[in-house]
Amino acid sequence: MKTLVIRLGAIGDLVFITPVLKALNGAGEYVGVVCKAHGRAVFHGSGLADAVHLWSAEDEASVARERGGQGFFEAIRARAQKKYGAVYDRLISLDNVIENHYLWPTKRTAIVGRARGGAWVRQVEDHSPWGRGERPFRYDNYYEVMLEAAGIGGGADPKPVWRVLPRERRWAAKFKRRNGLGKGRIAVFQLSGSGPTKAWPYWPALAGSLLGRFRDLKIVTLGVQADQILEWDWADLNPRIIPLASRQTVAEGGYRNSWDRLRREVALIEAADLFVGPDSSTLHCAGAMATPKVGLMTICHSRNLLTHYRNCVGIQSPAPCSPCGKLTLNCRRGPLTGAILCMEKIEPGPVLDASIEALRGKRDGR
Repeated sequence: MKTLVIRLGAIGDLVFITPVLKALNGAGEYVGVVCKAHGRAVFHGSGLADAVHLWSAEDEASVARERGGQGFFEAIRARAQKKYGAVYDRLISLDNVIENHYLWPTKRTAIVGRARGGAWVRQVEDHSPWGRGERPFRYDNYYEVMLEAAGIGGGADPKPVWRVLPRERRWAAKFKRRNGLGKGRIAVFQLSGSGPTKAWPYWPALAGSLLGRFRDLKIVTLGVQADQILEWDWADLNPRIIPLASRQTVAEGGYRNSWDRLRREVALIEAADLFVGPDSSTLHCAGAMATPKVGLMTICHSRNLLTHYRNCVGIQSPAPCSPCGKLTLNCRRGPLTGAILCMEKIEPGPVLDASIEALRGKRDGR
């Protein structure tokens, strides 16, 4: 049996389907995946997919041009069927499984979508049973939902899958030696996710408290280039903080390409003693690892994401609007820091307590 699985979206969205691919492989099937170019970061060397078909700009334009009266997801499926149907015996589309209660279109994102031609944000308007008004938030675990949507029985393992390659471990070991991280403890902070939507304003307070308590601790900060501003404010001033968000380009970081950068960062998290970050690609990629993790939850609930992650504690925002399931760009700002309200409401205290407990303990190997 040859099965083609369709899953576009961001890197974290692709991690959600790794249990599906593992189950299909375990059943002896030949598995192909249709994903966007950054999907190579997830599937490179994983052994999960026998073939990876990249969704191109031409495919995007074709969907926009030929969609007609079809829904957005149906048009994607039709395009994949047209290109690959002769090769595969069956096609499983997992693109519209969780989006109905995860993405939420806004005026700004709709404009961006139209400018791109495909208007991907309209998928929610096309398919959401609730429309644009208030609707119930669903607490389903995304990994379990993916398995169910793929028609895979309840005995399948819902844990995420990520394989760190030997050369990536060698890079992490070399990085540790070069930065004096050989003997002490290492914490990795992911400063943001999805742009400002998941940027936490209290990183300096957390870093200062942890560095004061653990004299052998060093912190590595990850993030997008916009997070350089955060690093300039505090990380660059402390020799025990190694800022990597300011070295995000391929040339500056010595990476082969953008997805190679992510894979190396995940290898570094595997070698660390603590990871702290919001709902982001690095958190999901590291979900399969024994490294203790503290996840800052705002848009989603811990049950949606963290239930099957190893050694992971979720800190849910106490904001009345969280969880909302709305990935928007115009959220209400907090009065104290100017950050998104739900992120501002996650105070440093609970995050510090969970981080201290993780650093004091050892990986339990679950």
